Amino acid sequence: MQIYIIIFPIILFFYILTMNCVVNSKKLFVILSFGFLGIISVFRANTVGTDVYSYQQIFLSNIQGGNLGDLQTKSIGYYLFSRTIGMISKNPQAITIAGSILVSLLIGNFIYKNSEQVLFSTLLFVSMYFFADSLNGMRQFIAILLVLSAHYLLISGKKIQALLILGIALSFHLTAIIGVFIFFVDKIRWNLKKLSFLSVILISIGGAYEWIFNWFTNHISSYSLYASFNDGTSEKGKLIFIFLLFLVTILAIVILNHNGKISLSRNEYSVLVIYYTGVLFSIIFFYNTFMFQLLRRLLLYFNIFGILYFPIFCNKISSLTKNPKIINNIVFIILFGISLYTYFTSLNNNMNGIVPYIPFF
Repeated sequence: MQIYIIIFPIILFFYILTMNCVVNSKKLFVILSFGFLGIISVFRANTVGTDVYSYQQIFLSNIQGGNLGDLQTKSIGYYLFSRTIGMISKNPQAITIAGSILVSLLIGNFIYKNSEQVLFSTLLFVSMYFFADSLNGMRQFIAILLVLSAHYLLISGKKIQALLILGIALSFHLTAIIGVFIFFVDKIRWNLKKLSFLSVILISIGGAYEWIFNWFTNHISSYSLYASFNDGTSEKGKLIFIFLLFLVTILAIVILNHNGKISLSRNEYSVLVIYYTGVLFSIIFFYNTFMFQLLRRLLLYFNIFGILYFPIFCNKISSLTKNPKIINNIVFIILFGISLYTYFTSLNNNMNGIVPYIPFF
């Protein structure tokens, strides 16, 4: 498990190396940090992550003209991705290497272009367990990162490109349909009244979620396997209080913005609303294990926006003080410490089966 611990000091070293009085390059920091994470991902054995071996077997099936009737190969994007990689190498490790490189490029580019504080976002990407998720569910994580890319294109005014990227995301994993909601959020100018209305809708959905998920699995038979899969035991206990704390930070920012104490840009408010959706649903569904695995996969699309939200939160809170730079760092250290608790809790429970880390060679 040591490798998952040394990630943090190495990222901090890269930051000191690239962001100082001699060298000041955000791009170089991102390249080094996600290059390092990519190396860890590339060289993992197929036992690091519960789904890695299955993806390698699907890759072999795809390059040998596999049957599209299989659950995983119904994802035409992953099928074509496999066929392309298969033209270079038929070694099953090739798909793990290619997927790892693609994930590193997508998340590194997203953080570089969207984060107000790249160090904070990079550390949170690891401590909030998203890097670990990428080691396991590669196919869905590619879809998640494509949805993030589509979000960036949409807020940049590139609607056609955003829709194309969302289509590619759906071709990798059907859960990327969540991207439609994210597009909806991005198109609205949010305020307290609209967020309150959305909250009523989300809570109503929470009350009817078993019916909704039953409909989902009945009409998309590929995902019926999740109907009997419960994996909620590792999410219990003290972690509920952390979600509640995160919810309090969001509500505080919303109220401060409403009262004119701080100012949220349209994009910042969109990020807040998307992450708020994930946090609220995480609280609503916390103690219910019905179809937990499918639910958790869906919430990843919302919760990953936490890597953008928390730097925004730190900036806004610190702007209210006389020493914003110092307070900004203090607030982040507190939030980062809390995220580390969830990180090590998940590692100790071996969530996603990534412990121990073993290289493939």
